[in-house]
Amino acid sequence: MMKIIKSVAAITGVDLNMRVGIHSGSVLCGLVGLHKWEFDVWSNDVTLANNMESGGIPGHVHISKATYNALKDLNVIGTKYVVDNGFGVERSDYLAQRNVKTYFITRNDSEQSYVDTVDTDSGIISCSSNHPKSSSVCTSLHEASVSSASDSEE
Repeated sequence: MMKIIKSVAAITGVDLNMRVGIHSGSVLCGLVGLHKWEFDVWSNDVTLANNMESGGIPGHVHISKATYNALKDLNVIGTKYVVDNGFGVERSDYLAQRNVKTYFITRNDSEQSYVDTVDTDSGIISCSSNHPKSSSVCTSLHEASVSSASDSEE
């Protein structure tokens, strides 16, 4: 996800970044409203996930200890993902008050990306041919770059 955001920013020339916060836990959800229904989610774990995002750093995925443990149980820590201390308690009072241990998680460099290279002058995107989603992702990125180029010419 972070590589795609960087690719879109490079293609469009827009300073684009995103914080991602993930927590694993319980949730209560439902439809709210009489005339216009809206789906919503509630719980202390939802509030914690929200604070994981707001206590994160742009360009990084910030996860809680609960999510770290879930990923560890799936045996992807150290193989697919590299984990560093997130120091969330230093950026968020909410996380500090609850003594929440946090981590930053990044895809292992050996993992294949959807996008190999982006030529910002021509808008040409070179995609990984061996990834099952690379064709649809790169087509969408190319369409976004063409749309952005035509918008800037007007």
